[in-house]
Amino acid sequence: MDKKTKAILIIIIILAIFLLFLMTKSQKQKSWVVGTNFSNPVIANESNIPDCKKLPVEYQMGCFIDLAAKTGNISICESEISEKELIYTSDWKGSCYTNVAIRTGDYSLCELVKTNELNSPDDCYMNIMFETKDKNICRKIKDNSTRDYCFSYKMLSER
Repeated sequence: MDKKTKAILIIIIILAIFLLFLMTKSQKQKSWVVGTNFSNPVIANESNIPDCKKLPVEYQMGCFIDLAAKTGNISICESEISEKELIYTSDWKGSCYTNVAIRTGDYSLCELVKTNELNSPDDCYMNIMFETKDKNICRKIKDNSTRDYCFSYKMLSER
């Protein structure tokens, strides 16, 4: 093997090790990603709010949303996050209320979602319908086109 081939092989090995390191680090960070599986073992009860506040600000939002959903406590959605430092500050509370509504089955929480460019009560109901597959949720949607989409999506998914 000539020097050029050895150098290329060494660079490839170094890049592979670096990518493996990045993937491992990325997996650790994903433990705070918001979702409806509520499987984060760190989030067990409301006493974990101080733990959420200790996280880097970009992970606090996901921690609070996961904690609120897991406990069913919407007051957690009112927690103070250093929103000035967040890139996406546009009504994170709407996502919080939506996740709690899905978890608890209290769909009236959708009415707490403020309408802005990212969230609305109708979006909350749509997310519930996607999770529960209950087309009756579509009836709660106020916007006609969104309601029609909800019913048509549900009909198509039943085929």
